[in-house]
Amino acid sequence: MSHRPKHRAFHIGTLDKDSHPFRLRSARKLKGTVTDPLEPSWGEPELLMSLAWSSLNRATPDVNAADQYAHSALPLVPYRHYVRDILLPQIQTAKAAAKP
Repeated sequence: MSHRPKHRAFHIGTLDKDSHPFRLRSARKLKGTVTDPLEPSWGEPELLMSLAWSSLNRATPDVNAADQYAHSALPLVPYRHYVRDILLPQIQTAKAAAKP
């Protein structure tokens, strides 16, 4: 039997762009309330990272939103390699390319 999270905010594998804001609000609301050791206590940093990537990789990228989401995720999990070493440099490159 597998353990499935009770909170919809944590079903990361089924995210679509329209569900991100709802799930981010849910993760923030549940922050600090998870006491079951089998229940994940994450959500907000992962959603912010996903929003940053999604904003950067749209048909028309929103580089400023991507930057804001990535910088919001980083203080929550400062050792997150992907955000710090991969995503933020990609955002900086896109910002530099967008300047006239």
